Amino acid sequence: MTWDDFYDRFGEWSDSTLASRISSLKEMGPSSEIAEVAGCLNPQYAEKLIQKAVSLGKIFTPEDLMEINGVVQKATLDSLAELYMTTKKTMEPDDIIELSYMLSSKMIDKVVRYNADMGLEFTADLVIELEGNVSTDVLLYALNKRKTPLSSEDLEELEGVIDISQLSRKLRKHMKDRSEDEYDDEDDDSYDYGDTSGRKPGLLDKLGVFFLVSETDKYAKKRREKRQNERGSSFHVFGNSPAKYHIGDYVRVRSRRMSGTILDRSNSGYSIKLDDGTFLTSVRESDIERSLF
Repeated sequence: MTWDDFYDRFGEWSDSTLASRISSLKEMGPSSEIAEVAGCLNPQYAEKLIQKAVSLGKIFTPEDLMEINGVVQKATLDSLAELYMTTKKTMEPDDIIELSYMLSSKMIDKVVRYNADMGLEFTADLVIELEGNVSTDVLLYALNKRKTPLSSEDLEELEGVIDISQLSRKLRKHMKDRSEDEYDDEDDDSYDYGDTSGRKPGLLDKLGVFFLVSETDKYAKKRREKRQNERGSSFHVFGNSPAKYHIGDYVRVRSRRMSGTILDRSNSGYSIKLDDGTFLTSVRESDIERSLF
């Protein structure tokens, strides 16, 4: 059977016929079409179709993985992501963010290291978006692969996300310059050079420094949260395009061939309660269409 015939007719077949047709495939079309079809199948047959494609040498892109997220197992997504990395191509930053909600923690760490090694320059914004899904050591590794210094604003935003002191001196160049400007008091005539008391810092001095550092961390955290909230309130959960569906919308999930109500949405996808009471999480927008009844 040709892929074109399969692609045109797969929705007409019974489960047993579908399984037989998948096994009989000798060639397959573009990975995007395979992912599209898999996204419309029950998990059992979606897995079978993807494994068949891999056996025929197909490699799936990050966009394809997003298409089949929630339909195939996480272990399958991990193996497809690892297979993609054999292409030696970098991934788009937005794709890495989405994958960080789909892949296992071990695999997303590997994806971040791979992209850093392949020359993708990780920005402060990207690292902040990945915080919590990627290990701190790996985020630090990715930043240290940068070829250009971070701005003082970026360094301020990253406080509390990573240990700034572990960044290379090249990346901390602007923080160093700023520190010198702020604390170079050699020409300050107000300093009392006659003070020879030699008083050592006491407990109150130490507490003052502690609370100053603590307040700085809180300030940086609030700035990050404000920026992330500004992004999330106006833009799509998967990038910068307007959200197509909203909480409370009644929609049809193509892969399940059932309708339900959207309960929540996040970076990992939509949460939907189907009419039969089943709860779905991480449903991709491409797997949803509006339903009137």
